[in-house]
Amino acid sequence: MEEYKGKKIEPGRIKNIKLDNFPLVFHNGNYIGFCNSDGLPHGLGELTSKDGSEKCNGEWEDGVFIRGTYNGGANIIYEGSFQYDNFGSGDWELYGQGIEYHFGNSQNYENNKPIGHIKGLFNCGHLVEGEILHPSLINYSGHEGIKKIIYKKANVREILFKEINHMTKLTFGEIYYDDGAHYVGELDFDLPFGRGTMTLADGRSKTCEWYNGNVVE
Repeated sequence: MEEYKGKKIEPGRIKNIKLDNFPLVFHNGNYIGFCNSDGLPHGLGELTSKDGSEKCNGEWEDGVFIRGTYNGGANIIYEGSFQYDNFGSGDWELYGQGIEYHFGNSQNYENNKPIGHIKGLFNCGHLVEGEILHPSLINYSGHEGIKKIIYKKANVREILFKEINHMTKLTFGEIYYDDGAHYVGELDFDLPFGRGTMTLADGRSKTCEWYNGNVVE
């Protein structure tokens, strides 16, 4: 008999796993893989939902999926370390290093041809540091013409967002545009916001304060 994290494990098959601490986890499918003496997934294994639309393949610990690949439907594949958000989204969320591959449609999904990605360091499913490739194509941003966004440091400064009278925490990073322009500095999600430098494709640059994507005169 093998061991995983101090517990004896053996191959098994389980249906409709019951976890008191995680009542909303989609464990009403079919699991094939290693199990501990309590009959819970522990070690390597794969859980498939009843309709086959969702799969968690990788490492399990006492019935909880912690690392691997999650095919969660919506033409997206998640890879990395996970935690289950039992009181928020009610779904597996990337936590730590990971990547989301976005395919846009079922044909790209089936042919493993992503149209963009979100990768780096995640906290509760939200990217803290890393990059977003083709943000408008993958519905991360509503602003077209952005090729890539890079988050380098989160929560560098707080600033008042006057339109909604709310303090927003700025990120330091970069934005690459389809027309060759490149921004380096503070930003809010997908727009220059705070101090930063915009360099156009012809080499001209402007360093100034930005507010919601616009130059502060």
